[in-house]
Amino acid sequence: MVKQIKPSIYFGGLVGESKFTVLALTGKKSSQYLAPYVTIFNETHKSDNIHLVEALNKMQMLNLTFPVIAKPGIGCRGAGIKIIRDEAEAGIFYIHTRINNRDNYSP
Repeated sequence: MVKQIKPSIYFGGLVGESKFTVLALTGKKSSQYLAPYVTIFNETHKSDNIHLVEALNKMQMLNLTFPVIAKPGIGCRGAGIKIIRDEAEAGIFYIHTRINNRDNYSP
């Protein structure tokens, strides 16, 4: 029997959770203990290239440099996590994640 472990998280943190939503629940006090991160929202009116440029600009604002760890917005126990070494790999990761998760991807 599976019980809801974290009531403020939709599936209790078990699977299929939006990482953005979970991290937003940490609050200002706890967020100081999180590594800096960038979220890319899948806005369909924007091109993939615009999404990538926005992500790279956000990375620059946070002084993040490659390599970085990329995670799909919604996942299951580490599925889809990749080490991204440069801008080209970041673009490929974004497109691959968006296409493979088009029905439920909303990071």
